[in-house]
Amino acid sequence: MYFEPTSFKLKDGREAEITDIKPEYREDMINNYFSYFDEVEKGESAYGSDIGILLSYTKESYEDEVEWFNKKLKKVESDEQIARVAIVDGHPVGLIDIRKGGLGRKHIGELGIAIRKDYRGLGVGKALMEDALRLAKGWVKIATLALFEGNKSAYTLYKKLGFEEYGRLEDAMELRNKSLTEILMFKKL
Repeated sequence: MYFEPTSFKLKDGREAEITDIKPEYREDMINNYFSYFDEVEKGESAYGSDIGILLSYTKESYEDEVEWFNKKLKKVESDEQIARVAIVDGHPVGLIDIRKGGLGRKHIGELGIAIRKDYRGLGVGKALMEDALRLAKGWVKIATLALFEGNKSAYTLYKKLGFEEYGRLEDAMELRNKSLTEILMFKKL
């Protein structure tokens, strides 16, 4: 699915745009993805509790990421997924996607979001979430997401946007001898 771009201002005053994922964003988006792993390796993240993607996957090769990106483009083109990026100074700094559920769950959209470290706390996540929820209305009836207990800023944002908690799974992930609790949330659209 493709949509019109929207503009917003970062908390630091810079102009930004949210637009659909495009082939020309591939390199930046792959570099963004790899930067999340670098955060954990350098100890700049709370062992991944604020970056859930790191806990679900291992760092893939560049070629695997190119394949992931190309598949995502195809899913957007075939209306199986909504994928939007936040653009600052001409570069993608955040990604949000909504994936429809499988058989019997096509009315449920699962959200995933990732923001480059230097752009967190500037309103990028909020702008992406608001945009995605607006576009998802009429496409799905319920939006779901998951996060780890240590990600307090995301939890606060999701609550402000009307998400409700519907479950917690203790020991959902183990990383570096630390056990993390996964929080499941939903919002009826």
